[in-house]
Order: sequence, then structure tokens, then C-alpha cells
Amino acid sequence: MANPYKEYGTDKNLEKNGFLYIHEPKTDEASAQCYVLARAGGSNVKFLSAVDRLYRPHRKKGLEKMSFAVQRTLMVEAFAEAVVLDWEGILDKDDNDIPYSKDNVIKFFTDLPDLFDIVQTEAMELSNYLMEEIESDVKN
Repeated sequence: MANPYKEYGTDKNLEKNGFLYIHEPKTDEASAQCYVLARAGGSNVKFLSAVDRLYRPHRKKGLEKMSFAVQRTLMVEAFAEAVVLDWEGILDKDDNDIPYSKDNVIKFFTDLPDLFDIVQTEAMELSNYLMEEIESDVKN
């Protein structure tokens, strides 16, 4: 019988402090982009609080009436506050290094929504934060 604690138990510290996600480039001449990603959910109370605070003014109008563009803008801001904790190897259009900051995260992912979708998926992926996966990686 499967033990749900082994199957779904997460590393609460990792959920809050993040794991290193390496986004491999699509071209050979580009170098990898590295992100430290806290979990978008789970034990990351900072993220949940940011989402609650950012969405609160829109609840009175009805969330179902909120446009996709506004939803994306709010989610990018929540990620900048509480999910993307650091980065390295992030370049602008002219190949200049973009230093990590909340404002730079917002601008970067606003400019590149498809890349935001990829990073968002990784930050929401349960397997990136599972104790069982981490213990297995350590043993190998």
C-alpha cells in the first residue's frame, strides 16, 4: 500500500527558500538561465499572501470579470515578490546582464510571457519539492 506522506510529502524549507531551476537555451550560443524558485503554493505563505493582497481589490468587481492580461500582470508581480528569489545568466535584448531585483523580474517576464509560463510551471510542479525526490537524488 502506498504511503501518501512518502508520495506527497514536501520539503517545507525548499518550498520557502527555493530550488535551483536551470533553463537550458534553445540555441547553442546561449548560456543557461538559472533561477532560484520557491514554490508557487504549498508552504510558501509569502506567495499565498501576495496573491491574496494583489487580487483583493479585484474581488469586489468579480474575479470572473478580470481580463487575462490583468490576471497575468498580478501573477507576474506575485512571482517577483515571493517565487523568483534570485537569478543568474539573465540577459537583455543586447546581451547585457540583468541584475536580480523585483522590478527587473516584473519587466523581464512581462516582456517574455512564454518564458514566464515555463518558469511558472516549474514553480508549481509538485515533484520539484517532494521529499522522496530529494532523498532519491541525494542517494544517487
